Amino acid sequence: MIQVYAEDISERLLYVLEFVFEDQFQVTSDIAKLGEGKILNYSKQQLNRKEQIWILPSGLLNHHSFDEDYQHDFQHQDILSSIFYVLCRYEEYLSSERDHFERFTAKQSELFESKKLEEPVVDEWVGELRSKFGLRTDFPYQFIPTFDIDNAWAYKNKGALRTAASRSRDLIQKNKKRIQERKAVLSGRMKDPYDTYDFIESLKSWNPKVFFLLGDYGKYDRNISWKNKEFQNLIRKIDQFAEVGIHPSFDSFDKPEKVKIEKARLEEIVGHEIIRSRQHFLRLNIPETYQNLEKIGIKEDYSMGYADHFGWRAGTSRPFYFFDLASNRKTALLVHQFQYMDGTLNEYMNLSIDQAKNVVEQLHHETKKFGGNFICLWHNETVGNYESWQGWQDVLNYNISLNE
Repeated sequence: MIQVYAEDISERLLYVLEFVFEDQFQVTSDIAKLGEGKILNYSKQQLNRKEQIWILPSGLLNHHSFDEDYQHDFQHQDILSSIFYVLCRYEEYLSSERDHFERFTAKQSELFESKKLEEPVVDEWVGELRSKFGLRTDFPYQFIPTFDIDNAWAYKNKGALRTAASRSRDLIQKNKKRIQERKAVLSGRMKDPYDTYDFIESLKSWNPKVFFLLGDYGKYDRNISWKNKEFQNLIRKIDQFAEVGIHPSFDSFDKPEKVKIEKARLEEIVGHEIIRSRQHFLRLNIPETYQNLEKIGIKEDYSMGYADHFGWRAGTSRPFYFFDLASNRKTALLVHQFQYMDGTLNEYMNLSIDQAKNVVEQLHHETKKFGGNFICLWHNETVGNYESWQGWQDVLNYNISLNE
């Protein structure tokens, strides 16, 4: 048991200690209650003890509200504050700059600027602390493939109006390839190119997570209608071998009523409670999105990551409970961070397949070093070797081979 002495035992301090030491610590503000052995001294006074690890508080963990003028110094010796700062995403409260999809981007982050985004810095800090107390520095490792189903089929089950509109557009643009493919798929002579569900099912030993977009049709929400019977059957089939979750629609990141409706649709289809989510387009507005998800009963979210660059947005491969700075409390929402998204490597960073494999190997190596979950984000259409994704299934297969 790790003994911790602190003059101010705050909610923030307890949150960080739980993440670092799990249930292997006890904290007191009474020096007289300290026993023998190593002590973590998180105070401004030097204790008259031989075996102490002294961390001088920077003040962040003693705050009880969000400070708009706060500037964190990663060079400060207060490693507990650094862990808290990255985990709770403090910098995202401070910055109002967003991309055209209203997202906080990797290139805005302090970890990217300091060239630390591509390594799990929080896990490194935790390992450093735990090693000083003789505790194991690696956690159980798990590979978790995840998929977003933004558009279940390229041609099938679109409905008469959407099919007619798409056919007319292809005729106007003289897109012979799509015209021929549509005829072949709808006549049953060709498998729909987005129908990669047999491949996804082949990964069931890895306990994949699959997120379905069930929002109303719109500019950025183009999935099959949730009322479509074939789509419902597909969802039920996947629910038999994977853990399914809701993929809240484009505008839902600040509209909890939309997520609530879409979550209820999925629950009606599968016949059980839905506790997992991942935001469509990764539109994550901290803390509002997480506050809203918690209110409607979502217990786990998989949106933590960047679209424009791979790496560790929150610095850790371990799931962690979101700490809400607005209410200064640890919430009940468990956050799972993914290390890379398919579109990040291919569309945002324009990597070749070989370059993407190198990135995957690097991320795998860094994750294995400290343990936790190696989570990748793919889509049903990107693993079908179709159009701009020709050959990209090899990247996921390579990822899988690293874990066999």
